Amino acid sequence: MQRRAFALIFLMLFCSLLVIMMGHHAWAQEEQKALSLDDLLNIAMEKNPQIIAARERTNQASARLEQAAAGLAPKLDLSANYSKSEGGLTDNPFDETYEVAVNLTHLLYSGGSMEAQVESAKLELEASKADELRTIQMVDNGVRVSYYDLQRARSRLNVALEALALAKEHLNEVEALHRNGVVAINEVLRVQVDVSSAELERISAANAVDVALAALEKAIGVSLPKGITMPQPEAEAEVPPFHLPEDPQMEALKLRPELKSLESLRMSAQALARSAAGQARPQIYIQGSGGMIDTNLLPEEDEWRVDLLFQWRLYDRREIESKVTEAKSMAQELLHRISDMENQVKLEVSQASLSLASALQRVNVSQDQVRLAEEDYRMALRRYQTQVGTNIDVLDARVAYIDASNALVNSIYDAYTAYSNLLFAMGATGMEFASIDANTEEGKIQ
Repeated sequence: MQRRAFALIFLMLFCSLLVIMMGHHAWAQEEQKALSLDDLLNIAMEKNPQIIAARERTNQASARLEQAAAGLAPKLDLSANYSKSEGGLTDNPFDETYEVAVNLTHLLYSGGSMEAQVESAKLELEASKADELRTIQMVDNGVRVSYYDLQRARSRLNVALEALALAKEHLNEVEALHRNGVVAINEVLRVQVDVSSAELERISAANAVDVALAALEKAIGVSLPKGITMPQPEAEAEVPPFHLPEDPQMEALKLRPELKSLESLRMSAQALARSAAGQARPQIYIQGSGGMIDTNLLPEEDEWRVDLLFQWRLYDRREIESKVTEAKSMAQELLHRISDMENQVKLEVSQASLSLASALQRVNVSQDQVRLAEEDYRMALRRYQTQVGTNIDVLDARVAYIDASNALVNSIYDAYTAYSNLLFAMGATGMEFASIDANTEEGKIQ
């Protein structure tokens, strides 16, 4: 009876432990969910310090606009005062006074100065929003380019692994021929050296993957969890068509946030000039106050007063005139900076367009080169197996095949990078990016 009870308890404990282990395994799988490029971009939009800082600068500009707008609104102040004096010339040696007052101040006319300040603050806010948008685009492009570099490094690692496997396959063939007395030992040694070189290339490629992953984390702005998975690189896939407008340069002149920011700042400088000029005109305020002063805590009598104030600065040793000149000069400076920026934008778009066209041409050539080089290697290996060809022919053919494979990898990811850089140069947002993570098969980063 006791044995049956002990067996039942042991069975229950075993089942509980099994449930816990299965739950932990499921949780680990959930934690290692694959991260696509869109996932990485979403993380960057939320966590990247540059984007957060840009948003705070926009918040600062918004607060300055509120401050400027507050200058046109009435000001209402409440004050209370209690005073006690002893001695003096009065009959009462102990004098206590209670005072409560409400003051209202409102600007009726500022010569257009305050209105121009509000307009300037609005334009500065628009410029800050444009700068924030450009920061988002910069981070977006940085993440995409770093992601493509990581996929490039992983593709080159796959090529290095393939090269190592081919070298070992060839070594097995040479060793078999040597055991049968067909080839000399020097050919075995030569292939062993080639295997060692392939292993060194694999180590270098694996290190390049780690470096690219660190660069991607820097672009995102946060560290990624250990053991994350990402889509397998598309080293041999056809590059999809890229969607671009008919005239990228004209589109860039419309979309680039820097041009919008500079134009807003130029108009803001003009508004500052009008604001400074308005200070030379009369300023009219209305002030109203009401209060109660008495020796009792709750005074019964009150006093009210309304004043209309007129102020006009007649001489300031050219202070206002110099402010107007400074603001106008700033507007002219920004006008020339806009012209220079337009030329810079055209140059950036032209360079990115040429890089994309060159990369696409190299993709087509590299694909044919890989196919021919692979066939040439297989033929050289078969000729060597039948002792029609030489060992050098096999080694040279394999080097050519690996070089062609790496060239294809570089051309493909150069095309993706060039397309991303072109859209960044255009200042494009909401346009469809070519996706290299369409393959749902996942590969773990080593």
